[in-house]
Amino acid sequence: MRGGALTISLLALTVVAVSCGDAHAYIDPNTGGYVFQVLFPIVSAVAAAFVFCRDGVVKLLRKIFRRPEK
Repeated sequence: MRGGALTISLLALTVVAVSCGDAHAYIDPNTGGYVFQVLFPIVSAVAAAFVFCRDGVVKLLRKIFRRPEK
């Protein structure tokens, strides 16, 4: 079951990646710097939280996605 969902997800991602056209967009350098200043600390905080809580997160994910016992 999980393999089928992964296959469908990869197929959908491939279709989206192949069918993308040009954006014809422009981002002002000052705006880009501001976005970076806002997003970098958030991404760093999430990464640090994951590193500190890695064992608990891994145990939780294994508990959620474990194979059902027969």
